[in-house]
Amino acid sequence: MNKKIIDEVFRIKPSSYAAVCSGHKWRKYAHIKYIESRILDSLYSGGGRFILTIPPRHGKSEFISKWVPSWYLDTFSDRNIILTSYGDDLASGFGRFVRNHFEQNELAMAKLVQDSQAANRFQTTNGGGMVTAGVGGPLTGRGASLMLIDDPYKNWEEANSPRVRQSIRDWFDTTFYTRQEPNATIILLQTRWHHDDLAGYLQNEHSDSWEVINLPAIAEENDPLGRSVGDALCPQRYDIEALTAIKEGISDQHWLSLYQQRPTRAGGELIKREWWKYYDLVPTNITHRVQFWDTAQKPGLTNDYSVCATWGKAHDGYYLLDLFRKKLEAPDLEQAVIQQFSKWRPHAVQIEDKSSGSSIIQYLRRNTQIPILAYNPGQKDKQLRAIEATPLIRSGKCFLPRQAAWLSDFLVEHEQFPNTLHDDQVDVTSQMADYFTNLNTYQPRIRSL
Repeated sequence: MNKKIIDEVFRIKPSSYAAVCSGHKWRKYAHIKYIESRILDSLYSGGGRFILTIPPRHGKSEFISKWVPSWYLDTFSDRNIILTSYGDDLASGFGRFVRNHFEQNELAMAKLVQDSQAANRFQTTNGGGMVTAGVGGPLTGRGASLMLIDDPYKNWEEANSPRVRQSIRDWFDTTFYTRQEPNATIILLQTRWHHDDLAGYLQNEHSDSWEVINLPAIAEENDPLGRSVGDALCPQRYDIEALTAIKEGISDQHWLSLYQQRPTRAGGELIKREWWKYYDLVPTNITHRVQFWDTAQKPGLTNDYSVCATWGKAHDGYYLLDLFRKKLEAPDLEQAVIQQFSKWRPHAVQIEDKSSGSSIIQYLRRNTQIPILAYNPGQKDKQLRAIEATPLIRSGKCFLPRQAAWLSDFLVEHEQFPNTLHDDQVDVTSQMADYFTNLNTYQPRIRSL
C-alpha cells in the first residue's frame, strides 16, 4: 500500500487519525469506538445534536475535545470550531493542543495563519479556525460548524446551585446556541451531576432534538455497548476492582450521578427526608427489639448489600438502634446473623424468605436457638411495600441516630427510591413498618425477654 492510500485511510476517521498522529500512543477503547460510530456521519454531513454522558477519567475529553477538533479542522480547514468548558484555562488547554498539533505534527495538512495563533483563537489559511472560551463567557466573532461543550460544571457545588444551573441554561440558549452555522454539529460532553444539569435540561426541554449516548461505568440492563450486567466500561483504565474501591469510597448519590449517569431527585416522591426524626441517646425504655434482614444473593458490585437493621419499640415510637450493611456470601453471612443477634439480643430476627435468605433461615433454625421469623411479602413488589411503609414514617414516630456513620447513605437511598442503584435499606425499612404495624400478628411467634 503506497503512502497516498495510507494517508487517505488514516484520515477517514478521528480515531485512526489520532492513533497515527500520536505515534499509536493514543488508544481507541471500545466505548470510544462506539461514540465515534454514532457521531461520524454528522461530523461529515452536519446537523447532529449529541449528549454524551460518561464517567470521569474515561478518556472522553482526550478524544472529543482534542483529537476530534484536530481531525475536523485538518479535514475541513475552511470550517470553524467553538469549544467551551467550565473554565477559560481548561478550554484554552484544549485549544493549545489543537494549535500545537498543526504547528508540530508533520502529518497535519492544514496550515495556520501566522499572526493568529493564540491558544484560545487561531485561524487556518483556508478560512477556518477554532475559538475556545469558558462556559458563561462571551463568544464573539464567527459562528461555527462544530460546537463542543466539555463539562459545563466545575464541581458538585456548582451543579447543585440553582443559580449556576439557570445561568448556564441562559448562556446556552442566548449565547452558545446562537453561534451555530447552518447545519452545525453540536456535542455536549459531560459527567452527570444533577437531574436538572445542562444534559437534563436539554433532554427535558428539547428531547426531540438530541441523541443521547449514555455510558455508565458499570453496565446495567440493555447496555448500548452490549456489555453483560456488571461489566466495566473501560477495564483497561478502571477494572471492576478499581470501580469497587471508588464505589465504596463515595456516597450512593455521587456514584449514581458521576459514574452511572443516573442522577436522582432529592426529596423523593415516596419517602421524604423531613419525615424522619432523630435521637442522640438510646432511650432506656425500649420494650421490644427486632432485627430485620435483607440478604443479597451475590456480593458483586451491582448486587445489593446484605443488611440488618436493629429496631427498638419505645412508648413514643420506633428507634433504629444499629445498621449492619455488607456484601457477604455464606457461610460468612450466616455468621453475621449470629454475631448481630449476640450483639443486641433481640426478641426476634426476621429474614426475608427468598433465595439466600431461605437457606439461611433453614440453617439457623437447625443449628441455633435464635428466634427466627421468615418474612414473605407475597405478591407485593418493593415499591408497593415502600408505599405501605410511608404512613408509619410520616407519623413522626421513626427515630434515627443523629451521629451514625451510615446515616447519610441511609437517608439518600430512602429519599431517592425507587431510582437508586441499591434498595436493600429500603427493604428492611419496609419490613420494620409491616412488622410493627401488625405486631399482634407476630407476637405469639417471638420469645419473651
